[in-house]
Amino acid sequence: MSDSIIAPNTAKQPRYQLRADAKPVEDGAWVWPLPRLSGDTPQVTAHLDDERCAIHVGYERVSFEGLFVPVYAAQGGTVSYAQRTSNGCAISIEHNRKWCTHYAHLQDMFVVPTYPARRRRARVRAGDVIGYAAANPIHIRFELWKWTDAAGFVPALAALRMRDWLVLPQLETPPKKRVAA
Repeated sequence: MSDSIIAPNTAKQPRYQLRADAKPVEDGAWVWPLPRLSGDTPQVTAHLDDERCAIHVGYERVSFEGLFVPVYAAQGGTVSYAQRTSNGCAISIEHNRKWCTHYAHLQDMFVVPTYPARRRRARVRAGDVIGYAAANPIHIRFELWKWTDAAGFVPALAALRMRDWLVLPQLETPPKKRVAA
């Protein structure tokens, strides 16, 4: 049995773009890991030719020096991996034992690092900020894995699935600080 969203091992992946009608989400649906910035939507900027079907998600026209861009959990789930690596921070989130998302090249992370002996795993909701994206250019490495009974988690075509995901808007204005009276 073949699943059309599982990536073939040898094929070059075509370029996909975010749907024009993508809107913010409040119902727990899948969301893009990066927000809309200054009217620009995040895009798949590169398909990496590796066995994990990784993609780079970022912005082609947005280049803000020193901007901290939040990375969102694409769906609610439990953090199965969160560590600092030689290429920045990396986080994996399992979603109901059906899907797993992996985020890498993060400048910083806001989830508790995992260790082999850690029994409790952090839970996140769709749209929770899990870290900051790498800068210059602003991007993250993103992977999507699908659970199969035969092989466990296998790489899926993230860009193909992401066409229908929703994108969160940037924070228009920072919240006002309360002044003690």
